Amino acid sequence: MRVSIIGCGQTASLWDGKGASIGVNDCWKFGNTTDALVVVDSFTRQLDRQKLIAECMPNAGFYSNLNRWKHHPQYKQLVFTRYNSGDVRINRVYHSTTSPFIAMSLAATQGFKEIVLYGVDLVDHTYIRGYLLISEVKKFDGYTKALEKHGVKVYLASEFGALKEILPVFN
Repeated sequence: MRVSIIGCGQTASLWDGKGASIGVNDCWKFGNTTDALVVVDSFTRQLDRQKLIAECMPNAGFYSNLNRWKHHPQYKQLVFTRYNSGDVRINRVYHSTTSPFIAMSLAATQGFKEIVLYGVDLVDHTYIRGYLLISEVKKFDGYTKALEKHGVKVYLASEFGALKEILPVFN
């Protein structure tokens, strides 16, 4: 089973809106809806993004760990464990510094064996820069290698962004 993870980077616009999908934050701004949505930020200082997210009605769930979103009709409580390095339990949702990392982990817990990342570019992220970017890339590398041991393969939608050196492009 294949799933597309839709981030908020520029390559998210390459996704055609077909197949199983998990989006993050305001990825619906690219024109396609996703089956599920992961939101782990309250966006209290970005009211335009907050409004767009609040209006999303993903049929497979609006996943969050924040009380801010509990009012959402599709809300599903998201409980996760910090990923540091090494092996993982496939039935556990892990987090690092970015929402797509959580969405990728959620997809693995749901039984998807192929995960394709769209818009997970990490080239113009508001907060993930410098040492945080280096750390996040290392965590993506370690986590995706750990997933491979469980038969889960992660790909990029295109050869672009900070993860292009560690993940193959999906054909």
